[in-house]
Amino acid sequence: MYAVGRNVIVVGLALLATPLNGQSKTSVKVATDAVRNATADPIAVQFRNVRAQGAVICGEYNAKNSYGAYVGFDNFVFEPARNEGFLMKSMARISRSGVIESPEGIIKALRGAGAGLDAKASRQQMDKVTSDAAAMLLRCA
Repeated sequence: MYAVGRNVIVVGLALLATPLNGQSKTSVKVATDAVRNATADPIAVQFRNVRAQGAVICGEYNAKNSYGAYVGFDNFVFEPARNEGFLMKSMARISRSGVIESPEGIIKALRGAGAGLDAKASRQQMDKVTSDAAAMLLRCA
């Protein structure tokens, strides 16, 4: 019985240690670069549990705030083929060049435009960002 348990552990460790292929390594690099570009201090970003899950790259990142302190690990998901992903706490939609849109940005635009920006359209845009992020994150499960 002990041998069976040990074999299961060895097999499990072997699966966890399976190296990424060349295409996956490139996709991970693209994804981590996109996350870095969406932060205030790209060089200081830390990553853990980064993995290819089908067509998406999933993982966690830790970035510094404006005071220079790390804020804690947060999930990210990125699909290199679509050049799109999400930082989950902030629900920011990102690309290789940085943040595309975020609920915070939509709210700022709404406040800045006053009556010129349709509140219903802004709410719909925020709902779409949230829905798209949730759908992409489910692919990491």
